Amino acid sequence: MPSTPQRRLAAIVFTDLVDFSLLSGKDENKALEVIQKQKEIVAPLLKEFKGTLHKETGDGLVLTFQTVTDAVKFSINLQKATKDLPDLNLRIGIHEGEITFKDNDILGDDVNITSRIEPFAAQGGIAISGKVQQNLLSLPEFETKYIGKPKLKGISQTIEVYCITSQGLPETNISQVSAKLEKKKSSYNIFTLTGGLLTVIGLIFWISISFFDILQSNENKEIVPSIGILLMENKGSKESLMWSEMLTEELTYKLSQAGMIRITPIYKIINMDSSNTINELAHTLNIQYI
Repeated sequence: MPSTPQRRLAAIVFTDLVDFSLLSGKDENKALEVIQKQKEIVAPLLKEFKGTLHKETGDGLVLTFQTVTDAVKFSINLQKATKDLPDLNLRIGIHEGEITFKDNDILGDDVNITSRIEPFAAQGGIAISGKVQQNLLSLPEFETKYIGKPKLKGISQTIEVYCITSQGLPETNISQVSAKLEKKKSSYNIFTLTGGLLTVIGLIFWISISFFDILQSNENKEIVPSIGILLMENKGSKESLMWSEMLTEELTYKLSQAGMIRITPIYKIINMDSSNTINELAHTLNIQYI
């Protein structure tokens, strides 16, 4: 009779044998010996740390533990026990979450997440989720390093991946990981770009007033400086033209708020003949600086 599904919090562990498919292709009997050796090592460790083996995924194992600490200690001891054994090179991933237990199997998003975390472990190392890392913060014997956020299609949770760097475990080299991380979103947008450009323009403008008096129409000598900002030249596609216009408009607006300076409105700039010289533009717009 099938058991009633139960949902509860647990620490989930995924293991994977590195290059097992290559070993299996070359020597199937040797591959079976490696699998058997892994079982022999895992059995007493499971008993010691009160874990449960739910299934074997070819060369990998799916296990759960009552606490994150038990899961981490089991994984560390497993890596130590297999470290010097030929062809028994493990990657291990650990996560904590609410999962459904049914007929000795486990189900749920957090199970899938654990399987995506495991590939970020180094050979002989352990990768963990941010939830696990938070649990380890109060335990000084464990040190971790941030790796990044993995690409998880169909998963609504925000997951961060770390690796354990203490206990003699190797640190993950992200260049050797086949799994993908989310690309870092640029912190720059049109407004931060505008701020930087505005600073540069301001410096050039005041230096030119103080020392060189460059780009100036000789016919206009005002007490309050006047300036016009021409449209940024679009070096991209036609579809990108709106960005050069938006950037010019934003700069014009920001400078107009500075005070003690007269700014030519953007609509006048847009309607100007771009083939005119700087002095011709300054004369037409009745301003000192372009």
